[in-house]
Amino acid sequence: MKPLIIIVEGNLGAAIMLLSDETGLPVINDIGVGILPIRDASQGAKVLSRLSGMDELPQIIIVINRTVWSNLMEKMAPLDVARLLMRIEVRTARL
Repeated sequence: MKPLIIIVEGNLGAAIMLLSDETGLPVINDIGVGILPIRDASQGAKVLSRLSGMDELPQIIIVINRTVWSNLMEKMAPLDVARLLMRIEVRTARL
């Protein structure tokens, strides 16, 4: 399974709990196997930078708010975003 980024419009906490319940994956605080909530653009930039530098990507689901995602995309170079999106799937959810 490729790593997955879910961009949430609505309640981030509810999305995280729903995904954890449905997948059986734990909520985590760092890169690893599980569901990683991203609460601000600086944290997101660090996580995505680390992921883009990894040869083998873990089974991770990153959950991020739409506003934070927009801020993050403004901070990242377009080429870095393109490289990342080739390796990670992105989905949108409304809760």
